[in-house]
Amino acid sequence: MCEAIGTTPSSTVAAPVMLKERPLSFSMPNQRQIPIYAASLLFPAEESLSLAGELEIWEGDLARPAAFMSPPFALGDANRYFAIYIPSEAMEPRFRAGERIILDRVKPASIGADVLVQLQDDGALSLWTIGRLSARDCNLISLTQHRDKVTASIHRSRIRHIFPAIGMIDDDA
Repeated sequence: MCEAIGTTPSSTVAAPVMLKERPLSFSMPNQRQIPIYAASLLFPAEESLSLAGELEIWEGDLARPAAFMSPPFALGDANRYFAIYIPSEAMEPRFRAGERIILDRVKPASIGADVLVQLQDDGALSLWTIGRLSARDCNLISLTQHRDKVTASIHRSRIRHIFPAIGMIDDDA
């Protein structure tokens, strides 16, 4: 039979521990934080979306940020910017899956800029695509996705917004 030496019932009782909660990155943002949205690669039926055979399409919810971050640069109005996690390799080597890109809600996109295009959609989630803006006229824009060198034209009736990418954050660095 074994006996514990030097222990009494009162010495084995744990003292109360006080835990302090640390605010999480997805808690209520302050005015200097920008939202980060998550997107997932969408695999629509061929006939349901005319761009599906040409460009990668993403699905995300712009009403519900996945997290918030401090702006990585000194900017006056944080409400002007947002970020997304890249869900695929369509823009490699420019952007890799898992990286965050920062987009401007106000600045117009210029030809040659990397842009996120929010497509018109009646669903609860937003449909997006990304590419280099290679041409634009009054009715169409042309986007090129780097990895497969795919270029497609999108009619203005399909476009809700065009957001230029103004920065990228590599979380692996």
